[in-house]
Amino acid sequence: MPNASAPQVPPFCPNPECPFHTGPTACWFVKAGFHERQQEPRRVQRYRCRYCRRHFSDQTFLPTYWLKRTNLLAAVFHGLLACSGFRQLARSHDVSPNTIATHAARLGRHCLLFHEQSRPRGPATEALV
Repeated sequence: MPNASAPQVPPFCPNPECPFHTGPTACWFVKAGFHERQQEPRRVQRYRCRYCRRHFSDQTFLPTYWLKRTNLLAAVFHGLLACSGFRQLARSHDVSPNTIATHAARLGRHCLLFHEQSRPRGPATEALV
């Protein structure tokens, strides 16, 4: 799983009620300073939507959004591919099995989103059994 980096330009407004939530358009946001963190990246760019005036950051669009242990996501992904159990992964990474379950659920949602975005559109072109 490659390291995800923050986007250079926000792809859309994270507010579901905003008209710019459905896709990118020109000049819908303005930069609104930085946020300092203790982990990498140290400085996180902040933005503000010009229409709904909601603030958000580069991290809003990353798979590690709201995670305290961001370094575990790739390890949990590879462990689940190797058919490791939640308790086994939790023991090897010195975390709770609930943490592993949370990461696994997040990875599952991201995989579903990836498959939904990359599947062919329209009706099936051949008979399904």
